[in-house]
Amino acid sequence: MIDLYAGLADLPHGELPGIVARAKEAGVDGALVVGGSVERSRRAIQIAERFAVEWGVWAAVGILPAAAGTLNEETLTALHRMGQARRVRAVVAGLDVAPGLPPRRVQEPAFDAMLQLCQWLDLPLLLHAGEASGARLAERVRAGRDLFSAGVLHDFNGTAVELEAFLALGLSLSVSGRVTDRRHGARVRALLPEIPVERLLIETNTPHHPPKPHRLCTHRSEPAFLPDVLKEVAHLRHVPAAPLADAVTANARAIFGLDLP
Repeated sequence: MIDLYAGLADLPHGELPGIVARAKEAGVDGALVVGGSVERSRRAIQIAERFAVEWGVWAAVGILPAAAGTLNEETLTALHRMGQARRVRAVVAGLDVAPGLPPRRVQEPAFDAMLQLCQWLDLPLLLHAGEASGARLAERVRAGRDLFSAGVLHDFNGTAVELEAFLALGLSLSVSGRVTDRRHGARVRALLPEIPVERLLIETNTPHHPPKPHRLCTHRSEPAFLPDVLKEVAHLRHVPAAPLADAVTANARAIFGLDLP
């Protein structure tokens, strides 16, 4: 299995060897480490290169909403240069109207720049949609759909209308440990059977949304918890876990060109 969205760039470097060891022991074969700013993208690449020999780890570079105000010609050039690194497999972007984040007039130009970066680098798009931002994100993706070949919306927890819109745009959808939470994951739990298996991926969204039973003893998720996400997804879809693991892993490999043995 591959953890499709792991925010390891946000964690202390000293903890990474233990995190990788626990993931391998849990049967997680690799992860896509996500940056969300220039500095975090740089750290994601460093992590991917540091553990590439012992674990299947790759990087996604880009600008997420919280860092939208940092985008300028210099940072875009830096991201373009980073995107050519051997372990980079995606460009990350998104929209989020949560309080305290940059306004839409700042976020949307940054988002459009990341779409352009996808075209320049010929990389797939990894999307983040904040609460109540899914509909607007679908509009922006539709406007720039010809700029990237494939895309994934991570940590899906949107409405039925948003699900239909993202599927119509040819996107795949990834679900996180949120799916194990009957209250905070109610929407994705209800809509999960509507996602075609060939468009489905799974993730931990480290360090957020640790799945049950781990959320009872920790506030932080990690890639080793991915099997618990898989078990809940299989349960809600009424299918065996093993073939589902094969299917979502094949989807991740195909979209992001992950060269697992």
